[in-house]
Amino acid sequence: MGGPNKRISTNFIIIATIAVLAAVVGVLAVLNMQRAEGKLQQASQKEIIVTASGQTAATITSQDLGSIKVQEFSAVQKSNGKSPIERTFKGAALIDVLEFKGVFVSDSAQVVLSSIDGYAVTLSAAEVADRDNIWLAWEMDGTALDENSGPYMVVVRKDAFSQRWAKQLCEIIVK
Repeated sequence: MGGPNKRISTNFIIIATIAVLAAVVGVLAVLNMQRAEGKLQQASQKEIIVTASGQTAATITSQDLGSIKVQEFSAVQKSNGKSPIERTFKGAALIDVLEFKGVFVSDSAQVVLSSIDGYAVTLSAAEVADRDNIWLAWEMDGTALDENSGPYMVVVRKDAFSQRWAKQLCEIIVK
């Protein structure tokens, strides 16, 4: 039968645990805010960082994209239970962009696409090598991508539900 001392020690443990958890959440929030600010600045400069073998291999800029084969392509966008919409995009095959920057995807590689908000999607080398499937887009339906989708978005044309599209792309990691 616990007396007052047992209640005090139990309350102290609970309060101490809550205080430690609050401190950890505060530190993580500050770190995440710093990371997000860096990603937003990168997006405002319209740059995509390419990392290979754990090191920065290239930076893709809007000037680079003007130097490669740009095409219009269509893809069906389906989201949040809405009816599918056929969209027209302006962009380039992701493999062409990577190769233009001197980054080559081996057969065993995985390519991770990372967005400003922390969303990430992993693609296989075979998917990326398919020039008709994975596209880096910067215009949709004749206008530049807005801040909610761009400045760059990866469109996976063969994804029936548009779940593997990466809006606000800021980093490409080749593993």
